[in-house]
Amino acid sequence: MSTALRKRVASAFILFVAVWPLVHYGLCRTFDINPWKFNGFAMYTVPVRQIELVYVGIGNGREERIEPFEHPALAKEAKRFQQGVWTLGRLYPPHLLANMIFDEFPQYDEVLVVTGVYRINRETKLMDLDQRHYRYTRPGRDAAHPEE
Repeated sequence: MSTALRKRVASAFILFVAVWPLVHYGLCRTFDINPWKFNGFAMYTVPVRQIELVYVGIGNGREERIEPFEHPALAKEAKRFQQGVWTLGRLYPPHLLANMIFDEFPQYDEVLVVTGVYRINRETKLMDLDQRHYRYTRPGRDAAHPEE
């Protein structure tokens, strides 16, 4: 390897190491990815990530909480979704899991998946639960409630 090529490779590596923490921090703030993943320095700005997931089936005017780990057909995908949300945040939507819930529970017209991530509130300095709601309607049926 020539000296000029070595200098270019070294310069590119140094530039990457200098810029990546800023990009990583921006991804964490924008897409809610886990600051403890992907080798950035954003991990030093927050406590260890804690998430909560709630699954609700809606049918015949009733809402019922779904425990996917109690159903073998859903358990593997629910674990995959839990890990995906923990790592990738908003970049990992629950589309596949919602479709599997529709397959497992034909009585539900809608599925609501709520993801929650605990984060520090800058004003109160306390932990708050930041929630995102994903509402899915069974394909081929009209929604009982319009999507929010």
